[in-house]
Amino acid sequence: MAQARENTLGWANELRPLAPFNNDISKAVDRCFNAYGARKVERWELKTYANLFADFHRRPEYKYAKAEDRERGATERRSVAPSRIDIIGKETIRYSREDHIGGFEPAQFSSTGSVEFLRAVVRRYRTGALARACSKSNDTIRRILNEEQNFSPNLSTRVRQFDEEEQQQEQNKQREQRQQEDEILLERAKLTVKREGLRHLARRLATHAGHLSEMIHGKREITKTVRQKLVSL
Repeated sequence: MAQARENTLGWANELRPLAPFNNDISKAVDRCFNAYGARKVERWELKTYANLFADFHRRPEYKYAKAEDRERGATERRSVAPSRIDIIGKETIRYSREDHIGGFEPAQFSSTGSVEFLRAVVRRYRTGALARACSKSNDTIRRILNEEQNFSPNLSTRVRQFDEEEQQQEQNKQREQRQQEDEILLERAKLTVKREGLRHLARRLATHAGHLSEMIHGKREITKTVRQKLVSL
């Protein structure tokens, strides 16, 4: 297999060599043509695998961590969290494309944020609450929802922060509510232990007596199964 040399050709004239399949590589090379324009591709315009991988270290792989040209060892999974979604269509090919001198052309993203994300946040928390948190008027939020005004990156960041803070507060409320419910269940368990004994209650709850004792004294979290059985006591 081979790849066209780009050092003498600009992006507008970039080669994308193709050839009919042939077990004889020399015959395939002789019949190689350019996908852009269908002209014949000469042998001098091609790279072997050896040539291709010679500068592979200069082509960082953005999908992975520890994949820069000066790093060594195994690559790692890179975790990402999208802040917005934009449709860029066939221009995707321009993202992080390497040119003939080793530079990188930046991605051409839209300056507007995801209106769909904004709609989802408004449905969860209402326009007024979001507008107050972002120091914007209700009319401004409505104009963005109606696509009469751009959803700026700065406002998109503030909306995302508001959404994360609200979700965290909701999780904290749920955690506090569960703790209160667990305290009531544990008091019920303590009374049952006094009447029936620890081992007897542990058998009813299908758990180990030692584990149940630790749950009652707050040294172990109540399991889902034990919680459900305590509710039905």
